[in-house]
Amino acid sequence: MSDIRRTNTDPPHPALAEVIRLGNEGLRLADTANTARAEERLRQALALARSTLGEDDPATTVCLSNLGEFLSRGDRPDEALPLLRQALAQRDAASASHDVDRATPLANLALTLRRLGRFDEAEPLGWQALDLLAADGQGAGPEAAAVMNNLAQVLEHTERSGEAEPLMRRVIAIFERELGPDHPNVAVALNNLARLLERDGRAAQAEAPSQRHLLILHRAGRANGGRHALLGSAIANHAELLERLGASADQARAQVRALLDEDDAARASAQAGALPDLDRLAREGLAHGAPREAMDALFTATFRLPHWLFIATGDASAHQAHVKRDPGLERGAPMVKAFTDEARLQAYARENGLVGADAPALALRLAVPDEALAFLGGLAEAGVTHIHFNANRASDDHYLPLVQMPIVHRHLQRLGLLPADDG
Repeated sequence: MSDIRRTNTDPPHPALAEVIRLGNEGLRLADTANTARAEERLRQALALARSTLGEDDPATTVCLSNLGEFLSRGDRPDEALPLLRQALAQRDAASASHDVDRATPLANLALTLRRLGRFDEAEPLGWQALDLLAADGQGAGPEAAAVMNNLAQVLEHTERSGEAEPLMRRVIAIFERELGPDHPNVAVALNNLARLLERDGRAAQAEAPSQRHLLILHRAGRANGGRHALLGSAIANHAELLERLGASADQARAQVRALLDEDDAARASAQAGALPDLDRLAREGLAHGAPREAMDALFTATFRLPHWLFIATGDASAHQAHVKRDPGLERGAPMVKAFTDEARLQAYARENGLVGADAPALALRLAVPDEALAFLGGLAEAGVTHIHFNANRASDDHYLPLVQMPIVHRHLQRLGLLPADDG
């Protein structure tokens, strides 16, 4: 779905700002799975655009496309179809036939037609979208991969698995290169390939992509402190595949469990191997007379972590975190306790009586740097003054005033020790 932007140089209509606000709020709500409010905002944006800007205005076209795509994603393709057809017609009236801006509405319409089982109509639209992206130099990007994925499923449903398979493999390669090997989109593409191979009578070849699909979803859930919503179906599908390969039902379940346990053990081992290094860097960076480079090394390692973990308190969905005043640190200043891994967080929670012996603390896991720094900014506004890393007894801790965290981050970027911000 697309943000609403004015692309011409005409003076903006007074209502345009409100259309943009409603539409973009709807997109954000859709991304957080708040579907009822997202639909309400997207419909409000479309109604206001139609009544004030006119049916043919570019902002109205974007609103039509966004609402149609939202409904299609929500398994309501019948409702989405007329909206997407109108959006494409209005885009065609305003653009040349070779304009790359037509690719997205073409792809959205093709996806919806495929979901309705209208494969003969969906296929040519998908190829048109792919041709436009390729002509614009985007033929090997994520948007093209999404179009290829839809086309591959159309080809499979029309019993052309020989044509669908190479497209699916291209999708996987593009997503791995552009998004990373453990991205959920890679998992979806791997699952599509596994199911195609299985239905094509090649169960043995399907095992590897099915296993990778399962492990990616398992890791994604662990990274977010829970269980991925699709993990249950992935476990069931992989177990059924193992049964087709000759395992009994009990053996298949045991093999899946062992696979997940081995992945957890490997992850824990990798984390454990990194912990002493952080402790050493903390000791060296905070030693009396230590050079500035030692402190830079400590915070470079801290900022290179994928996540920082906080102990969630109160309503975890509101992102409240455990804050404590330690009399021996900065005259009892309020410090949010942060941790570089789950084991340290749980050790601190037990040591400080925040949980019982058998009940783990709820971890709030925030991506570094953007999500974590934004969260710390909110805490600073609420009166928290410091962040205190790894305050459990067995660790070498380090802390810093919250206001200095973004300054330190920019300093390390200027030194080339951390990647520069995009743009």
